[in-house]
Amino acid sequence: AAGAPAPAPKRRELDMTSIGESLWLVKLPAPVADAWARQEAGASLGELHVQQQAGKQHFLVKPSERSEEVLDSYTLHVFDDAPALVAVSETASGAFAVDGKISRNCSLRPPADVRYRQLCRQRLLATMGSAKESKALADVASRMGSQASHVVSFKRPPKPEDDNDDDDDEDGGGGKKGGKKKDLVSRLLSCFGKKDHWQLKELAQALRKPKKDVKEILTKYATYHRNGPYQGYYNLKGE
Repeated sequence: AAGAPAPAPKRRELDMTSIGESLWLVKLPAPVADAWARQEAGASLGELHVQQQAGKQHFLVKPSERSEEVLDSYTLHVFDDAPALVAVSETASGAFAVDGKISRNCSLRPPADVRYRQLCRQRLLATMGSAKESKALADVASRMGSQASHVVSFKRPPKPEDDNDDDDDEDGGGGKKGGKKKDLVSRLLSCFGKKDHWQLKELAQALRKPKKDVKEILTKYATYHRNGPYQGYYNLKGE
């Protein structure tokens, strides 16, 4: 009815009994995250193997469910810093519960073996758009599927005077414009081979290119994180 008072907001309890628990925040590759999300509560997701090498701990994760996209094992990389976050879940009764504080910030990374290089090649080919773009990047995909490392080596960056966009008035795979775009994409992929996450400013400086040119390539081949521990960073699609 008109003029009726608004209903009072629904209040929910917040269970804080587990606030002292220590939790690890782990970024998962998309295929692993999808496979684990399909598991029933209490199901075994995998095994964590702790190894001692040169006085340091190294972590290896072996998922219980494996497929064409989910590999046999992954390396768990632990970062030095952790975000100031808590994990919150909803109970069956509709109340909220704090599961604990984030004490470690981690990333699950695939090994640089033959199978992963083949997956990288397939994913790269799947993201290609036009026939011209496919021709420009075909050699990059071939290297990712055949070299002994998934990090591709490319020729040196062009000199600063070569970066003048006013000269890029030729078109086609063999022209200046097509050749420079191919070189920029190749160098960008090489950067992501060195580390998983980049900010736009960092990439523009590393590639010695205007941010607008780098961002145009990133929109096709990378995902931008708007929130979370990697807010403001990009990482390659399909990882």
